[in-house]
Amino acid sequence: MVLLHDHRFIVAVAALLAFIVSAQVPQLAGQQTNIMVLVLILAGLLIGGYSADSAIAATKAGPVNQADAIRQIVESVLGDFMSTTGTSTVSGAVSVTAVKNLTPPPDNKG
Repeated sequence: MVLLHDHRFIVAVAALLAFIVSAQVPQLAGQQTNIMVLVLILAGLLIGGYSADSAIAATKAGPVNQADAIRQIVESVLGDFMSTTGTSTVSGAVSVTAVKNLTPPPDNKG
């Protein structure tokens, strides 16, 4: 459902629909390649513009603590997984702090 609110996704779906319509209308058969190129260029420009706007907004928002951001994403994914599989969680939350303490095995190459 989140994709339906993303402008880039809506532009991509509109471009796909334009491709399908141009392929199905017999009167456009002679100009089908030109129409597809035009739609592809316009969709690419719009998607690129929306991406640039998102990047500018993210830059202005300030620095992000990457460890906390990753932890929130993992907790969200694990929480969604737990709720869809019916697995119970402790106090309604998923803890990923144990993952932080894992260290790789020592290198015994001599």
